[in-house]
Amino acid sequence: MNKKEENMQAEDLVIAAKFPPVTSTSGVVFAKRILNDKKPIDLVQGQFKGALDEEFNQVLEDYIDNRIIIDIDPYSDTAETSDKFRIDGMNHIESLNKGYKTIKTRCFPTTNHFLAFEYKLNHPNTTWIAEFSDPIMVNLENKRRGKSERYHYKNEDFLNKVNSRIQELNCDFPLIEKGETVYFIAEYLAYLFADKIIFTNKNQQEVMLKGFPYDIRDTVLEKSEIRIHPTLRDEYYHIKETDYNVDDECINLGYFGTYLAKRNFETLFYSMESLDNDLKHKIKLHLFISDDEDGKNLKKIIKGLDIHEDIIFNEKVSLLEFLNLSTKLDVLIVNDTLTKGYFDVNPFLPSKYSDYLGSGNDIWAICEEYSVLDSLDIKYKSYIDDYQSTKDTLYKIIQDRFDVELNSLNLKEELASQNDYLKSRVNYLNQIMPKGKSNDKEIEKLKKENAKLKKENSKLKKENAKLKKENSKLKKKNNEILNSNSWKLTKVFRKSKK
Repeated sequence: MNKKEENMQAEDLVIAAKFPPVTSTSGVVFAKRILNDKKPIDLVQGQFKGALDEEFNQVLEDYIDNRIIIDIDPYSDTAETSDKFRIDGMNHIESLNKGYKTIKTRCFPTTNHFLAFEYKLNHPNTTWIAEFSDPIMVNLENKRRGKSERYHYKNEDFLNKVNSRIQELNCDFPLIEKGETVYFIAEYLAYLFADKIIFTNKNQQEVMLKGFPYDIRDTVLEKSEIRIHPTLRDEYYHIKETDYNVDDECINLGYFGTYLAKRNFETLFYSMESLDNDLKHKIKLHLFISDDEDGKNLKKIIKGLDIHEDIIFNEKVSLLEFLNLSTKLDVLIVNDTLTKGYFDVNPFLPSKYSDYLGSGNDIWAICEEYSVLDSLDIKYKSYIDDYQSTKDTLYKIIQDRFDVELNSLNLKEELASQNDYLKSRVNYLNQIMPKGKSNDKEIEKLKKENAKLKKENSKLKKENAKLKKENSKLKKKNNEILNSNSWKLTKVFRKSKK
């Protein structure tokens, strides 16, 4: 029953500059929490810009009492945007003349926490729940955000207001200096003044607290919890039924999202290429990705593959269509962001995993070792840049589906085949990809994998020679036993049943 049917009035205020119909992952995750809570809300958000999803937005309408739209770019995190969202947002909220039990924010963007603090300042009895989607002070390569001056906050009136409240806490926490980045301030405001803080996983919590310049761990841990991305109820997977065709005689793998060098598919392509001809074309990979530069590069990459016709490209689809499509494919692929060399632990958990959980179908997680995704109980699992684990997982999927035993190849021949494949892929990618593109990293990885396989091949040859030598010794020893007098004399006893 929705709020219109129940005739309920919103007691919760949601502050989300990026919110549907804007198709931001952060806003969409927030929207799913609202649908699962089944409670009406009042909403403050930014302008409708970029890609929009009106269908999903319509589903949310039943749970939105008052929608306040502030004239800001929802994707902007500048100091100027933070001030405008905070000031205009407060004016509109107060004009409703309502009190709220809770205010809820999710970062990104940082502007949300600025407005939430202002509201909490004026309404101290309201519970502020602040959620973090990813580390906000650093990017995917663990580099500090906000180097440009436009991200440096210099509004002295607001800073004086914040610092006055920090002093009232009597906790010896440092005051905020003029010129700090909006990313630092947004995180600091939530840590100090929110009543509850939500992280999506333990690694994210650890990376953020360890990377924060002040020792605030105890304060945050006392009021924080880990809450994974939400999974919608089954009904939302069938609101928009699609007529997308899949071949029921094949195994249909599905990937939804963005193609990035940090989330490459080369190991999957190799695994599909390595299959015998009678199985090779029984695997269909359905990709639903943006037709941007990376997507176009991916199309170039697969042209040199025997299985290029078994890789089906589709445009990205709306959320409701995606949810329905996920129920029609056999195995859904989710992959980690590669963070090795940047973070001590991987702080990211793909939100697609939670969406896939509601589909009822199997999931194949391509993980970075020891990541949060790696720690989850998932039926199929392999590792980024690990050809053998990817191939083994694909073979397991085939065995489960077709109930067949795949012939085990001679190890030496298999390694030689991998070396040949890697050489050919490096040559092909070097020919088709312009210099300086993100694909250079994939080429470099293939070269390293090639060198690694050569080393393994050499090691296995030595081990094989050693085993042959030991086997020869054992055969000789066995023959000596069989021809010995004691063995012949005890023959009658070995035949006895007693």
